[in-house]
Amino acid sequence: MKVINIENKDFVFKLNINQMILWEEISGKSLTNLGDDGMSIKDMRTMFHSGLVGGGAKHDAERSGDLMTSYIEESGMDEFTALLEDEMVSLMGNQKMKANLKKVTKK
Repeated sequence: MKVINIENKDFVFKLNINQMILWEEISGKSLTNLGDDGMSIKDMRTMFHSGLVGGGAKHDAERSGDLMTSYIEESGMDEFTALLEDEMVSLMGNQKMKANLKKVTKK
C-alpha cells in the first residue's frame, strides 16, 4: 500500500489477490509469466484502476486513466512503473515477477 498524490489529492494505491485475478481474467494474461506476454497500456490502466479501487477510490476506469495520465505527467513513467512493480512484488513476494515486470515496462 502506498499513498500517491495526483492533481493535488492523495490516493491510497493498494492491490489485493482478488484484483490481480480480475486483471488476469480481463487481460487474458498471467502475472507469473508477464515478461513473456507483455503489458499493454490498457493492461496498465486496469492495474492502476485496481490499485486505486483497492485503496478505496469510487470512480470508473476512464477516470483512473485520466489520473494515470496525470500521475505520469507529474511523477514520470519510471515512478509509475515502480509503483506497479513494488505493489505487485509486495503482494506476491516474488522477485522473479519483479524481473519480468522490469523487462515489460522497459520496452
